[in-house]
Amino acid sequence: MRVQKDKLLEFIQKHEQVTFCDIERFFDSCGMNYKGDTGIGLSQSKLVVWNGWNRKASRAFMELVAEGKIHMFRTGMSKVPMPPAFRDVDKLCLLNYVPVLIQAERR
Repeated sequence: MRVQKDKLLEFIQKHEQVTFCDIERFFDSCGMNYKGDTGIGLSQSKLVVWNGWNRKASRAFMELVAEGKIHMFRTGMSKVPMPPAFRDVDKLCLLNYVPVLIQAERR
């Protein structure tokens, strides 16, 4: 099953804050197809916050960000896991990684 944006938002809303690994565990538990080679980045700075998802999963996530329904905020390196590409030492110099946590807009 492909990633469903409404279910992703509902998952994030149920938690105070989540990591991308938390989201991947959610995708796995729901049988959602999310794995790929697309990166998620901050458009203004071109910094990478995560990678390893397919285009549809990345787009669903970024649409929620663009709609203001979820927010990413910078955190310390020790608080979140590294993205898959950064676990490969040869790729470390190719990308700039920013550790973030994710939370839903509180209304």
